[in-house]
Amino acid sequence: MADEITTIDPSPLRSLGLQKTEYADALLQLPPLHVAQTLRTRLQQAKAVNDDIAEFFHERIAIEETYVRSLQRLHRRPAIPAIVPLK
Repeated sequence: MADEITTIDPSPLRSLGLQKTEYADALLQLPPLHVAQTLRTRLQQAKAVNDDIAEFFHERIAIEETYVRSLQRLHRRPAIPAIVPLK
């Protein structure tokens, strides 16, 4: 029995049930000005999504940096003298 290698198509068009050329073919049937506007709209939407993702990661970085500083400050605190370490 031979091992089968399955490949994952990273194309988002495939997840919509489209072939890679179907998107282009759909646009080619439209008037050029409409195609340009459609592509411009899609690019603007993609930019907005990318900006949202970038903002999310910038905020997460700030939160994690604050958390690291808090842990470092806690680590530098002197030990509590009444607590005996476990053996």
